[in-house]
Amino acid sequence: MVLPMPKQPKAEAFNAPVPGSQNSAKSSALNDNRKDNRIVVGCRFPRRVRLLSGRDFQTVFKGTECRSSDNALTVLAARNTVGHARLGLAISKRFIKHAVGRNRVKRLVRDSFRQHQSLLGNLDVVVLSREATARVNNRELTKALEAHWRRVVKRCEKS
Repeated sequence: MVLPMPKQPKAEAFNAPVPGSQNSAKSSALNDNRKDNRIVVGCRFPRRVRLLSGRDFQTVFKGTECRSSDNALTVLAARNTVGHARLGLAISKRFIKHAVGRNRVKRLVRDSFRQHQSLLGNLDVVVLSREATARVNNRELTKALEAHWRRVVKRCEKS
C-alpha cells in the first residue's frame, strides 16, 4: 500500500511570522520597511544615507556650516538638498592602528547616527577620528556622539 505524499508548504509559509511569537511584530515591521521607500530610524544603514563619493565629502569639508569637536572626535556638518541626513566616516589609521579598533568606532558612530537621524534633519555629517579615539571606551564614545549630534544641530540652526 502506497501512502500519499503530504503537501509541501509554500515557501512563503517558512518566512511568515508565527502568531503570538516575539518575532511576529519584528517580522511584520521588517516587511513594512521593505515595502516603504522612506528612511526608517533604527533599522539598516542604506546607501542613500551615506556619503559615498569624494565630491560629497569635499562639499562638507569645504562648506562646513557647523562643527563640534572634543578630544576623541570631530564632527563636521553642512546642509544638503536631498532632504535627509547622510553620514560620512573618516576614521584614520594614523590614530587607530588596528582594524578592530577602527571598525569598533565606525560601528558605534553608525549606530548612534541611526538613532539620531531624525534629529539631524537634512545635514551631511562627516565624523573624523582624533588621537584619543582609540583610548575611549564604548559608553563614553556613545555619550560623546550624542552630545556632538545635539551641538551640531543647535549650531546649524543659528547659522
